[in-house]
Amino acid sequence: MECSTNLPQAAFFSAEEKVQLISGNCPQHITKERLKEWLSFRKGTAKDGSARSEATKAELSQRVISYIKNGWENNFTEKWQHLAVSKPLEQTATVNCDFPGSAQWVSLVDTKDDVPSFNIQNIVSYFIERKAKDNESNKDFKNVSSKAFSLFRHGHIQKLEIARDDDDDDKVHFRCDCLPEMKKNLKYNIKLSLCNNGEQEGKITFASCACPAGKGPCGSCKHIAALCYALEEFVRLKCTWEFETCTSRLQTWNQPRKRKLDSQSVYEIDFSKNIYRREERNNAKPLNDPRRPSERNNDPKNVNRELLDKIKRLKPNCGFFCLLSDEELDQNKNDIISPIKEHPVSLTDIFDLAKRIKRNLMVSDQERQNIALATKAQSNCQAWFEHRRVRITASQSKRALIKPSTSPTKAMKEILHYDNQYQSNKMKQGLKDEKKIILEYENKLDCKVSETGFVISQSHPFLGASLDGEVDGGLVEMKIIFTDGLSLKKAVCKRRICRDTCHGLVINRNHKFYYQVQQLMLCTKSSWTDLVLSDTVNLIILHVRKDKKFLSDIVPKLEKFYDNHISLELAYPRVYYVLTRLSKLIN
Repeated sequence: MECSTNLPQAAFFSAEEKVQLISGNCPQHITKERLKEWLSFRKGTAKDGSARSEATKAELSQRVISYIKNGWENNFTEKWQHLAVSKPLEQTATVNCDFPGSAQWVSLVDTKDDVPSFNIQNIVSYFIERKAKDNESNKDFKNVSSKAFSLFRHGHIQKLEIARDDDDDDKVHFRCDCLPEMKKNLKYNIKLSLCNNGEQEGKITFASCACPAGKGPCGSCKHIAALCYALEEFVRLKCTWEFETCTSRLQTWNQPRKRKLDSQSVYEIDFSKNIYRREERNNAKPLNDPRRPSERNNDPKNVNRELLDKIKRLKPNCGFFCLLSDEELDQNKNDIISPIKEHPVSLTDIFDLAKRIKRNLMVSDQERQNIALATKAQSNCQAWFEHRRVRITASQSKRALIKPSTSPTKAMKEILHYDNQYQSNKMKQGLKDEKKIILEYENKLDCKVSETGFVISQSHPFLGASLDGEVDGGLVEMKIIFTDGLSLKKAVCKRRICRDTCHGLVINRNHKFYYQVQQLMLCTKSSWTDLVLSDTVNLIILHVRKDKKFLSDIVPKLEKFYDNHISLELAYPRVYYVLTRLSKLIN
């Protein structure tokens, strides 16, 4: 009774947590350490006999889901057997309930005619289409992938045997040993049963493996899949594939290397046979010319010319005229590569152009007002796109502040809008509901929100901001929150937009929304902003004050990012043409 009253909380998940895990949405409060601790109470293949593993959080979550779906939650280690609860009747059956305890086992090669029809469709039906306990398809693509086929192809399936049950002629049973991928002193015993008659011939009715994921009667692991691939090939070819090592195959080690020769002119090729292990004669005597000195011709060019003329008279279509030519090659002549007409610009020119681009961003107060009025339509106005394309906008403020070890290429593409801006259905719905939320905000605070367009910072013209509205000397920024079934308060806390404190909700100073509203106040010289969070039903209004110390920290970093990356890309585009950014080449 003492153990039952002091149950370790880490050994169990609540019903709500199980539903979230099985649906694929692992709650944030369930950490990687919590998953490892939960698995440490269950049996597995670790050194201490538990299922604990040093894998990633996604892999640990998948292992926990497998234990829950297959009913292995009560499979505790010996130390924690007192935690086991009574199992349902359907789970108390032994693993080998459908597998014969004793039968006459024969090698598969000796009984070719007793094997039922079995194909890839049977494998797909069992691993992919088979319904689990939650009435959803198994969809075990991972275990039926190329890893399982690789186990079969590389000879890990051994001692494949077949047997028939004397009490049930409609089933055929198989067993084999499977070598694991890494461990050297371990073999997994695999058991498999197939239907032998009727329309369901070849259907897998029982599968079990000694590994944790392959527990019967409906095990699903890569070792069982490897056995299925072996049976499919045996049924198709009526023979087993014998695995041979590279040293057992002929002419695998004793192969000559490939010869790689450079191209040569016909004049340079030596067609004579090389005779090795014989010393060359250095004292070769010149041949004796029996002709009279007056008839001798010592000029090789004239001799070759006369020879070609004689051959041409006798046989004009001789192949010599295709190989040999009397034209002299001009080594200095190059007709293929034309001279460079325009030389690339120097780094000095690029830097000067980048400085001019930044200077041209400066606008007067009257121009700032005109731009704000002309771009009230925002995304429906072409001028709005043109002014924000060359500046770091408030919504991209957090994106530009990257770590020194992070590549800025992706951030440059987003800030300069190189990639097509994808709009999901939720984003489109949010734009439609903005006016409705502004109306609710006006009714709640009894105020009037005025529209405005794109505002350029007077002190830092490379920064800009698009406002949702102005009200009584302050700003209003609307954000649509999709709660996914949660309350609005829980949703904003889950997404870490806010923190729930004893004084109420407080905005997270490290969230991109905080960076955005601070840059909004910098560009408009406002002292406060109302950040309105809404799910179209409820409103949460966060009153954010201008933080001068925060702005003094981030503005120099934003200017450094603009000078080092954005201005250089505008002056000499390389990322746009999928080339290495210029700032990386300079450094």
